[in-house]
Amino acid sequence: MTVNKQLNYGQAIALIEKFMNDSGIRSYCENICIGNCCNKCYTSDKACLSNEGRRLACSVYICVSLANLIFTSEEHIKYDYMSMKIRQQLNIARRAHDHTINYTNPYYEPYTTEQIRKFSIKYSDIVDNIPSCKSDIQRIYKSISSIINLSINAVQGYQTSLKGINK
Repeated sequence: MTVNKQLNYGQAIALIEKFMNDSGIRSYCENICIGNCCNKCYTSDKACLSNEGRRLACSVYICVSLANLIFTSEEHIKYDYMSMKIRQQLNIARRAHDHTINYTNPYYEPYTTEQIRKFSIKYSDIVDNIPSCKSDIQRIYKSISSIINLSINAVQGYQTSLKGINK
């Protein structure tokens, strides 16, 4: 692939989800965070999983506190840049569809079929800014695994302490 190659919506979300799954971040988000970053959007009628599927802006989102724990400074800067480019291209695709200059929140509004169709992003805007070498993915995966284990141990410790109080 060349650096000038354009990715459509499906190709972009596939690359992001591969990274999220391979690194363990998706597991953390689904099992530990459980949608706290969504501000309970996942229980509303606009929830992506109830509509068009996980939204690209949501798919690429990593909360700052988690990003600070798993990324190097350079990775964090690059990942933030990529996330910004994705949100920018989503907004351009939305405006091309509804012919407005208004900003549309890419997180809480369902994407239209036309917006998904018009979405396009440079291949390099994603692959040059996402950790992709095996050692980086393994390091992030180990960090995520440690965070998950700490979270599980904290919950178990809290539950044990509650049992002692209730006796």
